[in-house]
Amino acid sequence: MNLSEEILKEHSKKNTIRIVSYIGNDKKRFNDLLTIFLKGDYLLAQRSSWILSYCAIANPSFLKPHFKQLIKKIKEPNIHDAVKRNLVKIWAETPIPEKYYGEIYDICFGYLRSISEPVAIKIHSMTICEKIAAIYPELQLELKITIEDMMPFGAGGIIARGKKVLRNLENNQFFK
Repeated sequence: MNLSEEILKEHSKKNTIRIVSYIGNDKKRFNDLLTIFLKGDYLLAQRSSWILSYCAIANPSFLKPHFKQLIKKIKEPNIHDAVKRNLVKIWAETPIPEKYYGEIYDICFGYLRSISEPVAIKIHSMTICEKIAAIYPELQLELKITIEDMMPFGAGGIIARGKKVLRNLENNQFFK
């Protein structure tokens, strides 16, 4: 299968699932997909990010050696929102290597504070910040204040996730 051609053939859930099934647990195919994602043009990066999210969540160990490259990708100028959304989704649902906590926290906290980021990116970013703040309690107060500031103006998803994260932060020893 020529992955690039198949990715560009059709942008649909059906095609995404078909390609995810093809990649399966094959590390070489996963790496081929990751190369397309990292080095492909704007459209290839956008479309392959959705496929990558399914594959990475199914096989998080495949992703572990590539975190530095993913961080570099998410920092590219004018990156498509789909790429950001799928990367933060991956980070929210897979283990993050400890050496990248600071950089990933800063990226996601920046998304929370941005007025222009889409809701899904903010929701996944909240989850990531909560995961890291659970390990570093000194981050919790600033995260709590930021979420509380977002909620009165937030969409339903922001409010729902915000309540959940705030409840988890309140139950943490740091606030007792």
